[in-house]
This record gives sequence, C-alpha cells and structure tokens, in this order.
Amino acid sequence: MFDFLNDPLNELREFALTHQEVLQNISSLLGGGRALRRTQHLLDRVAMAPKLTRYMINELNQLRSFLYFDDEAHNPYGNHPSSDVMPHPETPIIEDICLLSDGFNDVLMRLGKAENIPLLQKGGLL
Repeated sequence: MFDFLNDPLNELREFALTHQEVLQNISSLLGGGRALRRTQHLLDRVAMAPKLTRYMINELNQLRSFLYFDDEAHNPYGNHPSSDVMPHPETPIIEDICLLSDGFNDVLMRLGKAENIPLLQKGGLL
C-alpha cells in the first residue's frame, strides 16, 4: 500500500499510531464527543492517505492548537474544557499533554519542512 522507505508521512503515521489512544482520550476529556470524533477521523485519514491533503493539513493544525489549549477564537474543536473538567495545572496529566503536544508539534514542523508546507512549519500556537 505504501512505500515505507519513501513515505513522507511515515513519521506522522508512526506518531499517530503510537499515540492514538492518548490523543483520543485527551480529545474526549477536553473537548467531548465532537473533539473525539474529529480526532478519530483525522487519525484514520493519517493512517490511510497516500499523501497530505489541504483538509488534513488544516485538521493537523487545528489539533495542534487544541492540544496547546489555544484560545476559543482559534479552537475549532469546540468549547474549551470547563473548570470542572479541566485538570488542575499541577496534575501529571497536564505535563503529559504538554509533552505529547510538543512531540506532535515537532513531527508537524519536520514534515512541513521536508514537504515545504509553510502551514505545518509554524510551531506551537498558530
């Protein structure tokens, strides 16, 4: 199906496969069912797409913004978590989310540079 030796999405696919459960859990915890479905759909596309599409680039950037707790104006995943759902900043899950977000950001930046996609080369918040 894929030429894994020359697959430009290989690192992204590996990251998505390795972290798919965590990405889905975070999406569900912080954004509810809508965010979970959106993340699942994106993970499916990453696994199956032979190349990046504009839609995927947009969704990858939106997931990155969501994971970085971007403000509501830039949060297409829906509402930010309410204070009763949002974990306390000192809980270990926040550190885990930050580490995952940074790893995801690094993968997107490398992919953007390798494929000359400026939208993926913008690190952190967009």
